[in-house]
Amino acid sequence: MNKSYYFPIVYRFSFSIALMISSIFICYGQSKEAKIKDIRSLFQKINSDNTLKVIKLENEDIPGPALDNGQSLTAFYKGNTIYKIQAWVGLSYAIREYEFYLKDSQVFFVYEKESDFPSNEAKATLDHSKTVVAFEARYYLDKDKIIDVKSKGKKRFEGTSVMSAKDLLTIANDYLAIIKSRLKIKK
Repeated sequence: MNKSYYFPIVYRFSFSIALMISSIFICYGQSKEAKIKDIRSLFQKINSDNTLKVIKLENEDIPGPALDNGQSLTAFYKGNTIYKIQAWVGLSYAIREYEFYLKDSQVFFVYEKESDFPSNEAKATLDHSKTVVAFEARYYLDKDKIIDVKSKGKKRFEGTSVMSAKDLLTIANDYLAIIKSRLKIKK
């Protein structure tokens, strides 16, 4: 075979393979961005829906150990469908807040925030009169898998600040079960 003919075939074949691989990555990136755009649109729609009913549970209404600074769960629902759960958790060193957004009982977006009580160096204690936002994260989920996380800051005591999908879904499902039992919603 003529070498001058052989090389262009190899180059054309290599170029075709490279083009095919890069188009797969481009298509994946577009679908991920499209999913994130759809998720944002859906949670904005939930936040702007003034027809949702609200139920709020406080400390003694929430099973489990009592927390230092209390806790609350707020659910936004219509009929037997829960669209959003807000959790407020008062720890001795911080306040954690979560917002779980649901579609068809599946979590598709989570907002997490930790506001720490600042250290009072002179007294070697924490100043419980104010908080400072230490960590925020936005989790975008699709079919129980995290497709993107946007976070800033760091939690006070955890080595890793961003939660896994498994941990997020466990917390969300625990809260969902509490709310459903209170509203008498069957699975």
